[in-house]
Amino acid sequence: MDRPSHDDSTRLKDIAVADARLSQGARAEADRENQEGSGVEVMLAYSVSLENDDGTVLVTCADFPELTTFGDDRDEALARAVDALEEAIAARIAARQDIPEPSAGQVYLTVPTLTAIKALLYQGMREQGIGKAELARRLGWHLPQVDRVLDVHHNSRLDRMDTALKAIGFQLEVRTRDTAVV
Repeated sequence: MDRPSHDDSTRLKDIAVADARLSQGARAEADRENQEGSGVEVMLAYSVSLENDDGTVLVTCADFPELTTFGDDRDEALARAVDALEEAIAARIAARQDIPEPSAGQVYLTVPTLTAIKALLYQGMREQGIGKAELARRLGWHLPQVDRVLDVHHNSRLDRMDTALKAIGFQLEVRTRDTAVV
């Protein structure tokens, strides 16, 4: 399946995120809607591989080689994988590394909404060469406030996230979609 291509200047101008696991059919439908819409939509849904591993289900992710987890069954493995994915994103932010674009696959894990927004803010800052001090200056905030909007473990308010995104030229766009049509 082809994913929409994005150049650095328009990649995250409009951001739509959701907190759900998508099958290939739902991903294809979302991609088709993206191409028909007027803006660029980005949903952080990463492809994962599931393998039987001596009675457990092993989960790995090509986009995050450091992500490896397991569960007694598929549902438990996927639930643990969401936590592991959040930790991988948090570690990349702490280490000042890029957060990769999702690649295509059959089974997807979607990053929880607030984590996705924080990851997109962080990656947008990196792409534009905006550091935490510059973001603080633009917002009139203290550095600890900027640290909190980038911390995936902090329960930031959406209005704060929206303000931070606007400071780097992005607009948060939220949509809902019927998940029964999968």
